[in-house]
Amino acid sequence: MLSRFITQRRITFTAVAFASIFALAPLHVTLAQDASTPVPPEIIPGSECITEARDYNFLSEIFATPVAVEEYVAPTSVPDGEPLDKETETEIRAAVREFIACSNSGEVLRALSLLDDEYLRRIFDPSGEIDPDTANELLQTLATPTAIAEDQLVIFNGILEVVKLPDGTVAVVLETDGGLPNDEGTDVDLFIFKKVDDTWLVIDAVNDIDDIEAGIAE
Repeated sequence: MLSRFITQRRITFTAVAFASIFALAPLHVTLAQDASTPVPPEIIPGSECITEARDYNFLSEIFATPVAVEEYVAPTSVPDGEPLDKETETEIRAAVREFIACSNSGEVLRALSLLDDEYLRRIFDPSGEIDPDTANELLQTLATPTAIAEDQLVIFNGILEVVKLPDGTVAVVLETDGGLPNDEGTDVDLFIFKKVDDTWLVIDAVNDIDDIEAGIAE
C-alpha cells in the first residue's frame, strides 16, 4: 500500500500496505466480523476513496518547516495496548477501508491526504535536504490520476491485530495481497493511526512487522 510505494520498497507511490501470514505475538483483540461487514479477501474499489485531495504544492509547505530534532526510532514489534471501544472500532474499520481504497484509486494526492504531515516529511525528506521547488516538481508528476490495472490492485485480507495505545493512537496490523511491486504473496504491515479532527490519519508504518518480530526481515 502507500507506505511501501512511497518508500519505493514494495508498494509504489500510488497504491500503502502488505509473505505468508506469520504467527504474530498473541493478538490483543481480533475485530469480529458482523453481517454488514464484507468478508476478506476483498478488492476495495478506488471509488470508496472520498477524502479530499491535497493541493499539489502541499509537500513544499511541509518541507519548509524545520526537521524534527528528536531522532526517529521505528517500532520493532506491535505495541501493547487496550481493546478498542465499539465506536473507535467502527471508525478504524472505516479508516482502514478508505486507506486501501485510496491505495487502489490511482489518485496520489487524494491518498496522501490520509497520511500525517510529519510522517510524510520523515518518509520523503528526513534530513531536510529537498528544497520546496523540487518538492513541487515531484508532486506535479504525480498529480494526474492514473488508472491501476486490475492485477495490480491491493487486496484486503483482513485486520490481524488492533489495539488502542495510551496516547489515544491505534496500532493496526493489516494483511494484504497483490499490489505493486509485491505482486506475488501477502504482506503483514503495522500502521499507527491518530485521530486528527474527525479523520484517522496514518502517522507511522512498518513494513513486514511479522518478519521483523521474527528476526528475519531484510
